[in-house]
Amino acid sequence: MNSLGLLRQRRGPALAALGFLLCGPWFAQFATAAATAATSINSTSQNKPKKLNAVPQAAQRIDGSKGYRVLATNDLGMHCSDLDYRIAAILPPYNSVHSQVVRIGTSSANPPRLLDATAIDLYYSAVANPQEPLLAGGAYIPPPGYENPPAGTTAVFKGNFWACQSGAATCAVTATNAYKAYNPFYPAGILGLFNLTPDYGLPTPDVERLYLGDGQLTADQSAMPGQSGPMTANAPRKFGRYNQSYPVFKDFPFGYVAQPGWFSAEGIPITNWDDGGRLNAYPLLRVQAVAKGALPTDAANLLASLDTVAPVSGEANCRSCHTDGAAANGGLGGNGVATVGLAQVFSAADDPKFGKVPLAVSVEYAADKNIVGLHDQREGAQYVNSATGKAAPCDAAHPGNCLIKKTPVACQTCHYTPALDLAQVGPMGPGTSANGRQQTLHESMSRVMHGFHGALTDGHGAKLIPDMPAPGQRTPQQTQALLQQTCYTCHPGNNTKCLRGVMAENNVVCQDCHGGMAQIGEDFSKGVSRSHPGAFTLDGSLRVPWADEPACGSCHTGDALSNLAKAANTVKSADGINLAQAYRVGDASAKPIVPGNDALGVVGVNGNKRFAEPVVATALGAKPMLYRFSTGHGGVYCQGCHGSTHAEWSNTALNDNDDVPSAQLQGHTGPIVECSTCHKNDLGITLDGPHGMHPVGASRFVQGGHEDYAEHHLNECRACHGTDLKGTALSKAQADRTLKVEDRTVKIAKGQAVACNTCHEMPGH
Repeated sequence: MNSLGLLRQRRGPALAALGFLLCGPWFAQFATAAATAATSINSTSQNKPKKLNAVPQAAQRIDGSKGYRVLATNDLGMHCSDLDYRIAAILPPYNSVHSQVVRIGTSSANPPRLLDATAIDLYYSAVANPQEPLLAGGAYIPPPGYENPPAGTTAVFKGNFWACQSGAATCAVTATNAYKAYNPFYPAGILGLFNLTPDYGLPTPDVERLYLGDGQLTADQSAMPGQSGPMTANAPRKFGRYNQSYPVFKDFPFGYVAQPGWFSAEGIPITNWDDGGRLNAYPLLRVQAVAKGALPTDAANLLASLDTVAPVSGEANCRSCHTDGAAANGGLGGNGVATVGLAQVFSAADDPKFGKVPLAVSVEYAADKNIVGLHDQREGAQYVNSATGKAAPCDAAHPGNCLIKKTPVACQTCHYTPALDLAQVGPMGPGTSANGRQQTLHESMSRVMHGFHGALTDGHGAKLIPDMPAPGQRTPQQTQALLQQTCYTCHPGNNTKCLRGVMAENNVVCQDCHGGMAQIGEDFSKGVSRSHPGAFTLDGSLRVPWADEPACGSCHTGDALSNLAKAANTVKSADGINLAQAYRVGDASAKPIVPGNDALGVVGVNGNKRFAEPVVATALGAKPMLYRFSTGHGGVYCQGCHGSTHAEWSNTALNDNDDVPSAQLQGHTGPIVECSTCHKNDLGITLDGPHGMHPVGASRFVQGGHEDYAEHHLNECRACHGTDLKGTALSKAQADRTLKVEDRTVKIAKGQAVACNTCHEMPGH
């Protein structure tokens, strides 16, 4: 029996028989005042007549006056949700925010301490950025096709996830798009027990309890703050759980248990339209920490707060190839290459809601119809019954077997992805216990999307999706142009920029970390087919999507004294320390590089793990933990100081929504480098900071105190300041500095590589 069968043998009865326990969020209504039209806030996902936006209730700023800090980030840097759920579904509205609360340290005897759920509660609510970039420079102008409300209508369209599939105004939960698309991903009979009315997200299983606790399968739901009064209410919602430990597919050979020590709000059903109908992929949530049992309205017990982005985009779609230039599609129609040979090609005009919803929604509806129709034409003869596994062809004699008769269709029902495997059970079906899934018969979602589409060519033999040249072999202009023709053809996107953090600012793109289309498609489901069901490769030789991902240490392989920049088959960064590509040249599946001189490292080359994620034990041996689960200095989770995957905190404009948290925490954008964020006391002469860092800014260490230390530990200085001590990429200042050195004032500009002679003579002179 393979490991997938073993897992089902161990967990199957629990999934089939154990009931879910609904741990509902705290419900309360807070009246809010009307704001000006120049405010972008996202408090609800309900379709309602347009009103002036609501403003959040008063919340404490991040001033540290009570001695606490909130750290909070989105888990992935961008979540995708469909604009339309009536025909096909890629991903639900499902955003996740993780948070930690630090009691600020005041002395060596009273250091900073992370607080858990025995001491505090956390809440989230909607908030607006007073300096919202979307509204900078005057009135908001929507992208063509995204006008909302559409001309001649008055209702703001937020989505149809919760709508009746039939188009009726009301229906049973089991007749909604949400239920029909996502019921297969839950045990039979379970999803219908939950509240699937607008503003309630899909239930999230408590995997810590399931795999590390008493084995009970329980779940909670997150909800939007405006649920009780759309566009007028903004009720803080309680974080659903606290995870000291978090299993990451622990019952599989590649799995492990992380120790994040965070509060978690999973599955917040936010969409990409704000309350005024504006397309805003970067809405803000205000996270508030209160004393245990208190409410956010109780100022005396409000400990700290932080505004953090909950990014969401509806730009993940297939219209570029699965729609054509029909007039009804406006400027949103695609090239039509995937519609050639279709029995019927749909356009936006075929949408029953055409003209009543934004044009982009109707074009997605048409694309989905074309995709499902194409799938029926190409694959219908081989369809099987999900319950019995027996042949159930889609043909003229059996039209009811066709997917077009079973909409909405979630692609991952057949093509497995860990992203929707919330209970971490692995590929399932066919069979009655699989509740409609037949994932063991088909390649993964990642493989069929990347591998299949990456191999397509035009009539002249050229790839429809071109290759991205390696770093150093392309100009910034070529890089951005190719990014729009490759990853941004399907992923968000040319408007919303899934990749937009500090790496993107330095011309790093998706392919530099994940590989090209063929490499991403070379995954663990390579050997799976209807004739070879369940033939997944789990020995570590092929990547598992979402589990085997590039790590920080794949490029940040050490410091100025020890790194992999000179290792064979690696692509060196211009700084001579880091790598510009996360995998070895020629690696067919782009497996991430692991630094270090241990069994995980590159043979014959050292490097070190100064900037790498923690190593964890798995059945396949030790491996780096995923960045989004990793912790470091004092148990703080890495994203708490560096920002979310794909949107790491950078040195962009202060008012950028992504960088609002870092600016609130330390007074400037970029990763958290100011020790004063969590320490009130001077830390003295030490290299015990994150990644072996010393205190920065106007500290005793910087302003002359390090002289004696450097005299006896000069190599420790060289690790970041360079072998010649003239500065490197690792010693760049993250903010403008004005320092007092001896009897002089020294000014250092943000981004300047600090050298010894920036402030004084070089050692030995």
